[in-house]
Amino acid sequence: MEESRVLHWGTFRAVLAILQWWGFNVTVIIMNKWIFQKLDFKFPLTVSCIHFICSAVGAYIAIKLLKVKPLIEVDPEDRWRRIFPMSFVFCINIVLGNVSLRYIPVSFMQTIKSFTPATTAAYKLKMMEPRNL
Repeated sequence: MEESRVLHWGTFRAVLAILQWWGFNVTVIIMNKWIFQKLDFKFPLTVSCIHFICSAVGAYIAIKLLKVKPLIEVDPEDRWRRIFPMSFVFCINIVLGNVSLRYIPVSFMQTIKSFTPATTAAYKLKMMEPRNL
């Protein structure tokens, strides 16, 4: 019975995280589109830079001040081999997403990006299944 309760709580947290990610994602994309169209702002790299600064400040507040998550110490070799390539791809994703907002409608972009957390959660659940060897 206890295992079932833990499984339901984990599923609830996953669904809640996906909905939260989707809500923030929609808000950021609509705000960026508004900045580019209504304010006629022509610098998507600046918007991306502001996005990264806000993410860094939010992470600092969550980790150092609120202690929501523990600080994870990473080996310097792992930073360059594992974290840097993923960070680079993430930055390119954000920049290209902001640049594309000038040329494609938000609905198309949102449809494509909305699959990311659900796909990740499904993959994680698949990896957690017991395997018959």
